[in-house]
Amino acid sequence: SGLEGLSSAVYTRVLGWTKEELDVLLAKVRREMKDRTIHSYWPIYVVYGQKPEK
Repeated sequence: SGLEGLSSAVYTRVLGWTKEELDVLLAKVRREMKDRTIHSYWPIYVVYGQKPEK
C-alpha cells in the first residue's frame, strides 16, 4: 500500500517514534482502510496553467 514509505521518515526521524511503534500504527491504518463501513473523502484541488504563445 506504500504506507510505510510515505510515513517512516516523518514518524521515525521527525517525531522520534520507534520502528515498532510505527508498525503498530500502520497495522491499525491498514485494518481501517479495509473497513467498508468507513467512507472517507478528501477535497482535491487541481490547478493548471498554460504558457502564453507569445
